[in-house]
Amino acid sequence: MTEKQTRFKQFVEDLKRRRVVRVAVAYIIISWVLLQVIDVLLPAFDVGEWVFRAFLTLAFIGFFITIILSWVFDINDHRVVKTSGKRLPRWGKSIISLPLIVLVGVGGWWVWSGYVTDEESELRPTESIELPIVAVMQFRNLTADPANDWLGEGLANLIRDNLTQSRFLRVVSPQKFRSIIGEESDLKLIAELSEEEGIGFILSGEMLITPGGISISSRLSDIIGGIDLSARQTENLATATLLSAAGPIAAQVKQGLNIPHTEQIDIYAADFASQNLTAYESYVAGLGFFLNYQYQQAEQAFTAALLLAPDFAVARYRLAYIQAATGRTDMAEENIRMALETSNIPDREKRYIEAAQALFARDYETASGLYMALLTEYPFEVEAREMLAKTYWGQYKAQDAVREMQILAAEEPQNEVIWSTLGGYLLAMGEFERAQPALEKFAKLAPDNANSYTLLGDSLRYQGDFNAAIELYKKALEIDPTMRGVATSLATIDYLQAEYIQAEQGFTSIADNATLTNSDRLDAMFALQALQVAKGSFSAAEQLIERFSAAIQEEQIREAMAASIRALLNLESGNKNAARDLSESAISLSPGVPTRYLFARGLVELNFGEYDKVSVTATEIISHALPADNPDRTEDKAAAYLTGMASLLQGDMDSARADLDRATELGGYDYQIYDLGLAQLLMQVGEAEDAIEKIQAAIIPDMVEPRIDLEATRVRALLLMAEIKKSTNDLPAAGLLAQQFLSRFSSASPDHPDVVLANDILSAAGLTFSRESTADR
Repeated sequence: MTEKQTRFKQFVEDLKRRRVVRVAVAYIIISWVLLQVIDVLLPAFDVGEWVFRAFLTLAFIGFFITIILSWVFDINDHRVVKTSGKRLPRWGKSIISLPLIVLVGVGGWWVWSGYVTDEESELRPTESIELPIVAVMQFRNLTADPANDWLGEGLANLIRDNLTQSRFLRVVSPQKFRSIIGEESDLKLIAELSEEEGIGFILSGEMLITPGGISISSRLSDIIGGIDLSARQTENLATATLLSAAGPIAAQVKQGLNIPHTEQIDIYAADFASQNLTAYESYVAGLGFFLNYQYQQAEQAFTAALLLAPDFAVARYRLAYIQAATGRTDMAEENIRMALETSNIPDREKRYIEAAQALFARDYETASGLYMALLTEYPFEVEAREMLAKTYWGQYKAQDAVREMQILAAEEPQNEVIWSTLGGYLLAMGEFERAQPALEKFAKLAPDNANSYTLLGDSLRYQGDFNAAIELYKKALEIDPTMRGVATSLATIDYLQAEYIQAEQGFTSIADNATLTNSDRLDAMFALQALQVAKGSFSAAEQLIERFSAAIQEEQIREAMAASIRALLNLESGNKNAARDLSESAISLSPGVPTRYLFARGLVELNFGEYDKVSVTATEIISHALPADNPDRTEDKAAAYLTGMASLLQGDMDSARADLDRATELGGYDYQIYDLGLAQLLMQVGEAEDAIEKIQAAIIPDMVEPRIDLEATRVRALLLMAEIKKSTNDLPAAGLLAQQFLSRFSSASPDHPDVVLANDILSAAGLTFSRESTADR
């Protein structure tokens, strides 16, 4: 036997004698058992996974230490004896010990960081420099009592509100989460769908019945990492106290995400809900209707909640929003005032209420500032950004409104309401190509939503494809016979096709429909009165406005507009004192910048020949102009038109031309067809052809915003063109135009100055006109 074989045999004998193998096997078995026990017990004590990892690492390192000790010390039945051996030099011990230390260290790190197997190495929290995105699921009701179903969403709603107050995470809105998961109930599939949309974490849970009462199990799951970051068991709850668990569960979420949870702690909301359980149940039901734009049912639910809990500020805010959206501004403002007087309103909710107060009053500039401040404090509030876009739209800052909706579309691509609003804004701006992808996205997300067909129909109507638009509108009505706005769109198509009788009938049916909102009915009423004015039915138009005076007063916003219209109607009828009084009344009733109503007063003053007063009115209008760098020059245009017409009537052609050119060239909103004033000047200075071209281009209704309120001016443009043709001795053309004017202006009194002028032109042309043979189309 060689020396090497002898040494190996001796080594094996030493292993047996010192029981190294037996110690190694025993150590592995005991460690494995302990690991299994720890793995089972850790979740019960809500202990982090790091404890299991630490024990595993220590067990790994301890294995090598145990083997070394069992070799160094000879363990037998009676005693432990340190074995002797050949003494190694110091450098020799270093050569042996250093690799061993490195091996143990590397192995320990490998176990700690890798969980030993590849499968386990994937089970770790997601690391990201971005803010965590959390979705809160409705808690499942496993109590076998259907009466507790609403508590699952009520609890989730309170948790969302609590988490939203943190700037260290983002909370998925219930609308977005619902659109992502649909009716899916399988948690694994929900996680997969959520991950596809960029959601990193889901809070889920159940309500269970236990001997001590209701128990709530909640867990925060890391979708990408594949583990539960935190879990909580809240026991011995009653129905009346169940909602109080919202705060602790929200704290559990923040703990699991390792983010601060000492910012704003909304204890009041959960306490209020617990103390007013039935009211909160009605509120949760109303919120569901509200998010689906079922305003009538939502209003009933919020009203019921307030009857049970008058201090429920958020319910009052939602009710006020519905009242404002449906044209009951006075009621909305009163409820907002009452909501603000409520004590202990959480900061976020108070900011919403204050901004809404400004919005309902049409103080868009203040409202936009308040919504921006809200977004600064709570950057991921979808509702706040949507409302900010509305304030921009109200200020005619269309591009700013679109920008905010595009931000929302990027944040919540599954939110159908955002795409419909974005598409609607772009359509109203006439940007059909940009609108189309948004509308198609909306239709894809909501194929059974009548509004998707309505907006697609609007797109075709705006581009002049009326027949195709009508088919889509009909499709929308098949889905929802009460679809808001479709009847108005159909009546508008009749108007654009010059089917004026059908248009009047359509607007009449809307205005007389008591089931519609005040806002919708008044929209139709004002369009109808404009068509009546266009045919010379001034008394009928004023009577129509008076018939709707209660609705106008309730809405408030259009009281001033109604007064200014009545002022001009009285001017047409020769009631000059009433016209002056009503124009002043309109200014005093103005809900905001009074430009429209000052302009109406200026028209009255022009009619009276009070040119000095016109100049004063124009100066007052300019005082309300936006800063010079703002492209919206509405006030400058209106003032220039008034002073230009005053100069024209006084024979100052140079001043008139400068002002009227300015009125037609500047950007902004027109309260009249200003080009007709310039055309009058061109006629008087002998530029007849340019005048005709100016009129023909100006009177064509815009497909996107047809401005039915200007129809009377378009009809009078026929008479102006007849005058121009007569001035050039083109009497046949003048006569035909005069006939067309009288055909449209058929309800006016025979002694109305415009009727007299038209008949004079007919006489000069050797033509006649019979009212009996006239039939409006």
